[in-house]
Amino acid sequence: MHIAIVTIGTELLRGLTVDTNSAFLGSFLNQQGYEVFLRLSLPDRPQAASFGLKEVLAEADFVITTGGLGPTLDDRTEKLLSPLFSKEPERLPNPLGQAPALFYREKNKALLALPGVPAEMRACSRQFLLPSLAKIPMQKRSFILENIYLGEKGEKEVDAFLRQLQANHPGLDVGIYPGWGLLHVTLALAGEQARSCLCAIKEELFTRFSAYIYEAANGSIAEALHTYLLTQNYKLGFGESCTGGALASRIAALSGASQYFLGSLVTYSNRYKELCFGVDSTLLARYGAVSLETVRAMTEHLLYQLEADCVVCVSGIAGPSGGSQEKPVGTVAVGIAVPGEEPSYGYLAAPKERASCIDYTCNMTYFYLWRWLKHKIPPKFHDLPIT
Repeated sequence: MHIAIVTIGTELLRGLTVDTNSAFLGSFLNQQGYEVFLRLSLPDRPQAASFGLKEVLAEADFVITTGGLGPTLDDRTEKLLSPLFSKEPERLPNPLGQAPALFYREKNKALLALPGVPAEMRACSRQFLLPSLAKIPMQKRSFILENIYLGEKGEKEVDAFLRQLQANHPGLDVGIYPGWGLLHVTLALAGEQARSCLCAIKEELFTRFSAYIYEAANGSIAEALHTYLLTQNYKLGFGESCTGGALASRIAALSGASQYFLGSLVTYSNRYKELCFGVDSTLLARYGAVSLETVRAMTEHLLYQLEADCVVCVSGIAGPSGGSQEKPVGTVAVGIAVPGEEPSYGYLAAPKERASCIDYTCNMTYFYLWRWLKHKIPPKFHDLPIT
């Protein structure tokens, strides 16, 4: 049976809004054993949207739409859908908003129309999607899916090992999805022995990459660090320059972070590094803000003056300007400290695009801190000059 996802909104096609709804729905359905065969975005314009919906309904058994259900003049989804079905829809209460979800059914076809606001869409999906699917005779896939998350390892090395695994285990479906400093691997296998076989395959992967694999429900290394620190009696502090508070914001977004997170000092200018961290002006003049000497002073201040147990300090060149031959754009000086060990200092070779540099720096420093705490493996930094 075929499931299709249709997002409705001219703003999606114009690039004014990022379509996170389709990603959520695809992941949600995949985890429940359903395959999505088509994903489509349509404008709010009635003629184009109506044409697209008719085409999708001709091929799909179950269609999920998001968007266009609100009270404003550009919310036209219900008017577009009603002529396509002979019966009135079932109205399903929106737990977070005013616009209800709509469920249409016509013989062996069905359509569930969800609000476009992401939080409302997610809430309605969790409450209504599986019960709606159950009303239509559909065959779920019989495979088992596992997610593996790695830090620091490059795609090329992991890919070579996964190819070997796939050759040794016929029927194994593998996906590999790189991020900034992180890697997401999916393993899927069907059949009666799928679960036991997949456990053995995972064991092979863990044996090969045990020092690089972390566990988190949503794949976030920040969540992995958060989960670990909740079990410890440590206090965490950040000193940030090039990340501009990103290290702190991703931890503070996680419920319960107040149990261990002291806070972050965001010092972008040299003057603020002097005032907040006590970095000597002569040291800054001699070595520069992006130096091991500077992050060492920042780290020591958090350890000894603010009494943090675990510390991450970063000062880098996020770009696109500001680089030099010795310290090109993407050079990030890092200091990391954990209880019972001497602090570690070194450089990251981050991407040269600004937002990517920040993402990479956050991911890698979270990962290095998490691994050092949990597996007693210190960070592996670069030396200057970075090539």
